[in-house]
Amino acid sequence: MTDIMKTQIRQLFRRKGIFQFPLIALLITLVLSVLLQSTDNSGRILTASAFLGQFALFSCAVSLIMPGCIMDVCCSDDFTDKTINHELTAGMPRIKVYFARILPGLVISLLCYALVLAVPFTLLTFMHGWGTDIPLSNVLLRLVLILAAILRYSCFMGMIAFLTKKMSACLTVSIFAALACYSMAMGASIPYLRGLMTNPYLLSILSIGNLSQFDAWYTYGSSLKYNYIYYPALSGSTVAGVVIVSLVMSAFWLLLGYHYFRTDDLN
Repeated sequence: MTDIMKTQIRQLFRRKGIFQFPLIALLITLVLSVLLQSTDNSGRILTASAFLGQFALFSCAVSLIMPGCIMDVCCSDDFTDKTINHELTAGMPRIKVYFARILPGLVISLLCYALVLAVPFTLLTFMHGWGTDIPLSNVLLRLVLILAAILRYSCFMGMIAFLTKKMSACLTVSIFAALACYSMAMGASIPYLRGLMTNPYLLSILSIGNLSQFDAWYTYGSSLKYNYIYYPALSGSTVAGVVIVSLVMSAFWLLLGYHYFRTDDLN
């Protein structure tokens, strides 16, 4: 099992195209920061926390494509060349074949997603300072909760990979998930979408969209320039709900994927 896990990790690093998505997400974020670094509409330097308040949703949504690519390589690729069939023929238990692919995919998905979110805002902090718009403690709490939702999302992607046994299936689903996450969060003013966004536990992408947006209002100053005022606090029920539902649904998708793989004839 350990040898298979090491093989999956090596296979990921050989597929350099996988890491184009986090690099593109980083590049877009950094370009936006350069274009907007001098001033926002309030006439002040755009600090890391101010930038986070305005563009965290975009970064989180775009980065959803990355776990899909990773789970494609870790789980779907070996169905294409019949590697999994050879391992089972050699007598390896299905549970080891399954988790030896799922676990590396989950760990690398979480690490890459965390890096994609953390690196741009760390660089912006060095460039312009953190600022006072959003407390750092609240951002770290939201990051942990988003990673819990990403764990749930990645487990779902793993189930899709074993269900379809086709490369690019997870990538296709993740592209639609990224578009849906951003669209539903931006369309929260539409009545039926507002109902979904007030219940962030229903889907992992709703949790991510909800957590990457900050309640805010703005006040006008001189020359019609405005200042954003953020209300980033999270209720205890939201924190507990996201964690509990994410863990329960992660286990559900893992067990569902294994149940299907255990009874699949692989034809």
